[in-house]
Amino acid sequence: MKYQQIAGVKIGNNVTIGSNTCINNGFITDTKIHNNSFIDSLCQIQGSVEIGEKSIIAAGSFIATNVSIGKRGWISPNVSIRENVKITDDVFVGIGSVVLRSIKEPCRVFGNPAKKITAI
Repeated sequence: MKYQQIAGVKIGNNVTIGSNTCINNGFITDTKIHNNSFIDSLCQIQGSVEIGEKSIIAAGSFIATNVSIGKRGWISPNVSIRENVKITDDVFVGIGSVVLRSIKEPCRVFGNPAKKITAI
C-alpha cells in the first residue's frame, strides 16, 4: 500500500549535503535537518527524520522513517538505523552498526545489533 506524503523537508543554515544523497519528504511531520549539520555522499534519509544541530552523517548510511538524532550525533559510514528510533544528544555510532533500539544516554555504540560500549 502506498501512503501519500503530505509534509516537506526543512534544511537549516550551514548544512552540507554530499552527492547522491536522497532525503525524502515527511509523511505527517517534516523531515528536518538542523543548523551546522553535515551529511556525506550516498546517504538515504527517509521521511519524518530529524537530525539535530552539529550532527555528522557519514557516507552510505541509511536512516529509516521517523528517526530522531540529537545534537552533535556522529553516525559513522554504512550505519543503518531502524524506523521509530530516538537517539539522544552526543551519541557516537560506530562503522557498519545496525541500530535497532532507541539510545537514551550519551555513549558510543557499535555492532549488529548496536550495543553500548562506553559512556561519554
